[in-house]
Amino acid sequence: MPERPLWTCPACGRRFVTANSWHSCHVGDLDEFFAGHEHLRPLFDAYVALARELGEFDVEVVRTRISFVARVRFAGVVRLRRDAIVASFWLKREVHHQRLRRVDHVGGSDWVYETLLRDESDLDDDLSTWLAEAYAVGRQEST
Repeated sequence: MPERPLWTCPACGRRFVTANSWHSCHVGDLDEFFAGHEHLRPLFDAYVALARELGEFDVEVVRTRISFVARVRFAGVVRLRRDAIVASFWLKREVHHQRLRRVDHVGGSDWVYETLLRDESDLDDDLSTWLAEAYAVGRQEST
């Protein structure tokens, strides 16, 4: 079955699976988001590079978060700490791991997790595996 085309907001240009999806049209930039936390920017760039190994996606910056969006949002950054990036991703299975904090059980097999990225050693095989699963969710490949 062919993919259904995405709806594009005429005001901000962001793309959504559902037409007229509720959202903020604020479009931020990375420099604004990392203001006061510039020392974390290289780690963020490495996180993006790791995710880009999986395929194409958009990086969307709004006031409160950075989202990685394929067809839908699948991962990103939910906040910055003094010494870490709080990264998040959406999986289609429950995971129990000391590095993960379950944020939400959206329902069925949909789970949202957070993990701390303190340095590049956190961009490891575990994170790569979770991001690959999340990217499949973002591409709407898994049900």
